[in-house]
Amino acid sequence: MTLSVQEQLQADKARELIAGVGGLEPASDITDLSTSQLGRYQSKHERDSMPARVIEQLEAVTHGQASHPVMTRHLARRQGFVLVPLPNALPGEGEWNRHIARLSQKAGDLIAGLATDLADDQDVSPREAKKRIAPADRLVEIAAELRAALIARAEGDC
Repeated sequence: MTLSVQEQLQADKARELIAGVGGLEPASDITDLSTSQLGRYQSKHERDSMPARVIEQLEAVTHGQASHPVMTRHLARRQGFVLVPLPNALPGEGEWNRHIARLSQKAGDLIAGLATDLADDQDVSPREAKKRIAPADRLVEIAAELRAALIARAEGDC
């Protein structure tokens, strides 16, 4: 059976998630599913897709890994969203300026990099764009942290 490119990419992400917990055997122990069923989820030739409950069970084990949460992030991107973690701690009294400074510095760094990329009167090249993704992701994370802090302050939680 030939799956669509998107279904094959989802199978790749399932494989990455299963590898993140240590492979089929540990994934089977975590989910109480057979290794053959889990194998179908990561196969580019099987139509089986990993259900949300299995994704949740496996991603619960992959905290701290660079790609965590691999499947949730993939699904968010497919729907046009950027997934960022909520902050563990919100700015306390006297920390707002530090938080704003970080946001300003990261935004300035990203804009300066893009300006450099555009200095040759060309568009941003694919290579240049790849260099800017991580700084853009960090900027989004900082902005999400600031947003969460503002919501907490507005609700009186800080």
